[in-house]
Amino acid sequence: MRSRLDFGRAIETLRASKGLSREEAAALAGISSSYFAEVERGLKRPSADIVARVARAFGMSGSAFLQYVEELSAPLPEPEARARPVQLTLRRGRPLPLFSSDDAPASGPRRRRADAERDLVLNELLVIGRRLRREDRAALLHLARHLLHRGEGRGA
Repeated sequence: MRSRLDFGRAIETLRASKGLSREEAAALAGISSSYFAEVERGLKRPSADIVARVARAFGMSGSAFLQYVEELSAPLPEPEARARPVQLTLRRGRPLPLFSSDDAPASGPRRRRADAERDLVLNELLVIGRRLRREDRAALLHLARHLLHRGEGRGA
């Protein structure tokens, strides 16, 4: 189980979602880019002052930023038994739709908020994917395809 807050993962995910380089994010936070990089890579633990600066740089309150860090750092449940691999049979030549007709975009502020939340989730998946071994990335992709296929069967 994870016992420490993963500030680095949260910072990397938020930075990627804003399309900022480490240097740009560090400048917005008013800290050195080398220190920012060390915090993002998990080599240093940020002080409360640095947490507040980083939160402001991403347009968040300190409490919202800490809550986000805590959510990303939530301990993983202990496995009770080894999970069986997911098996999915796909018919060759059948296109796999990525979106259904129900994916109509929202409008106005709700759309911007939904887009921002979706982008944050996608960026977190990218960050996680980069840290996984090749065979684990393949398993993650296989699981995503399985979930999409399962959702189609229920009319989702």
